[in-house]
Amino acid sequence: MVLSALFRLFAFVLFITFLVWFGGRLLGIRQSWVRTLIASVLGLIIGSILAEAVAPQTPFPYPLFFLSAILLPALLVSMGVSVLLELLARPGPLVRVQSRLATVPHPLRAVRNWSVRARRYSHITWIAARHGLGPLLLGGRGPRADSESPSSAPG
Repeated sequence: MVLSALFRLFAFVLFITFLVWFGGRLLGIRQSWVRTLIASVLGLIIGSILAEAVAPQTPFPYPLFFLSAILLPALLVSMGVSVLLELLARPGPLVRVQSRLATVPHPLRAVRNWSVRARRYSHITWIAARHGLGPLLLGGRGPRADSESPSSAPG
């Protein structure tokens, strides 16, 4: 009796471990088997607690309902634990996001940078206009050499 229950528990943990591995592949997370096993056991425990809360009857009339009542929350919790373990193991992306969120805005510096950039662009535009490229800057076409020649005049 005890051996049968342990076998069922082992089979279920193995199945949840496979599902966590598959969920990790869906999420794009490659993780070690130790982390997969930890996530699957935590998912199984929390899934069982949620199943007992949903259907508190001792003899479950529908084993398939009980299996789905444990399986779906266990899979979702296991995937969440996998993501949390991945963030704890490699905090690089999380640190980069936090550093971008922790910047203080500097409106005076932004206005100063904008004015320096605008001055530089206006100076470049002035140099281009001085050398005869003004019509090209406005999006028009410059004078074409073949349109000014006398051979192209209608006649």
